[in-house]
Amino acid sequence: MSEENIRYYYANHSFTGDNYLVSSSHSLRSGTLVKCNTDFGVDICSITTPFFIDIGDKKYSHATTVTDEDKKIAENNKKKCEEIMPIILSAIKDEKLPIKLIDTHIPVATCKVVILYTVPQNKHVDFRNLVKVLNEKLLPFRVQMHQLTDRNMPRCFCDMGVCGRPLCCKSKGFNKVYKYISHKMMKEQNIKQDEFKLQGCCDNFKCCIAYESAYYEEELAMYPQVKTPVYIKAKDGTETVEWVKEINVIAQTVLLENAEHVRRTIDAAYLIEWDAKSPSRWIYQEDEEDN
Repeated sequence: MSEENIRYYYANHSFTGDNYLVSSSHSLRSGTLVKCNTDFGVDICSITTPFFIDIGDKKYSHATTVTDEDKKIAENNKKKCEEIMPIILSAIKDEKLPIKLIDTHIPVATCKVVILYTVPQNKHVDFRNLVKVLNEKLLPFRVQMHQLTDRNMPRCFCDMGVCGRPLCCKSKGFNKVYKYISHKMMKEQNIKQDEFKLQGCCDNFKCCIAYESAYYEEELAMYPQVKTPVYIKAKDGTETVEWVKEINVIAQTVLLENAEHVRRTIDAAYLIEWDAKSPSRWIYQEDEEDN
């Protein structure tokens, strides 16, 4: 395969919702079925994004065409999974394990049964004996257990987020890697808990909270911090002090509060950092916005 003809895509594995980076010497459309390496061996995936060139040092596998024979094998495997489901459920019950069986899957090019399951939060389950029993009952297949976490569940069973767009964890570039989302990010963006539901389909903080975090951090460096005193230069030459209560980066405004707890919003463009030394001194000229 000529280097200049290689194109790269993300292919989605419908069983777990994971995305895999694949290469091909052919132009592939979104929705095209291909065979590629997955966590469970070579299996059928669906192309989700157009090709792109710069992949950096990301790992990828070569995608091959799905034949009619592959589709027939996949259909037979699906029927086989329906047949062995009662056997797996019975074994779990006999072992008295707190495992909830979600789904089973047999990859097209691997002689194994992948068992998708969940367990109660923070509970450790020893399923080694279960695997041993199932390996004997499901010959010639061997068993691979795959636990779903809160983050994984939506990728398997949901497509759209509350915003009306595809879930972040199902879109291109997201493959089991999530940026840590802190309360500090929400505070910087003036996101209040009573404004909208902060949890996504996975019951964790929404990924989109982290999207603009770097922008807010950079912009806020040019504003006085909350609770910082601002010295107000009145038109008559007198000077009073008010304190920063809130910063709106998008509107470029600052909410000030005086000693009588009276608040007003001013244009941040007219705030001047008179002295950048610690503690910094910020000045606001009352008649500046009239000019």
